[in-house]
Amino acid sequence: MKIHNILEEIVRTSVDEYFDSLDEGKKDGCSEQCRLDVTCYVLNNMLPKYVVSTRGIIHHELDYSKKIQLKADVLSLVKKGYSIVSNRKRPYINTNTCKTEEDEEKFPYFYNFPNIIGKVINGTTFEPVSDAEVTLIIDDAPVFMASYLMENPIKLSKHTGGMFTFWPSPQRADKLDKEKSFMYKITVNHPDFNEYIKLIEITATSEENFLDSIQFQNRKTLEDIFIFPKGV
Repeated sequence: MKIHNILEEIVRTSVDEYFDSLDEGKKDGCSEQCRLDVTCYVLNNMLPKYVVSTRGIIHHELDYSKKIQLKADVLSLVKKGYSIVSNRKRPYINTNTCKTEEDEEKFPYFYNFPNIIGKVINGTTFEPVSDAEVTLIIDDAPVFMASYLMENPIKLSKHTGGMFTFWPSPQRADKLDKEKSFMYKITVNHPDFNEYIKLIEITATSEENFLDSIQFQNRKTLEDIFIFPKGV
């Protein structure tokens, strides 16, 4: 028995159809990697839809009205992902925190940070919140993300069930195996809810190399964040 995320197939098909429909001028300089990046962006911004066995896949195919809405939602994210990808150049991992070559020599090592995952819940209905803006802050400024596919601040979408994720960019260090604590602040803002502020501390040990991909075992899952409507 196999578990299948039917969303992957729908997203891949939508990405291919969208790219194939582009004018030739817009296709210039956008390689197969662009399609993969857009696919990753969409999948990271939607809740997976798992089914077990062929029967589950058939059941989904029969749910026509929901499938039409799902495809519309996917296409909306594909267009947004394409806009982000087409306006960025590789490499995507931001490690250049030094202003000069001399600074790079003084700080040759890296503090790598975990993938930060959280969820925002309506404190009165216990339903996931959408359209809220979540920001990861350090030293009174939004934190640079390691990957350009991640946004900060991020606008919560109905597709993700109130979930958000951040991947802070690596920071330079002057010594190897040096431990340091970083104090971050997460803010949640929504016009209909009271502002929420949460402080989180992350301790990292400097390494010889920076991580250029998210490590599944290196993540920090936050407790659910409950926000309350204004006046409650």
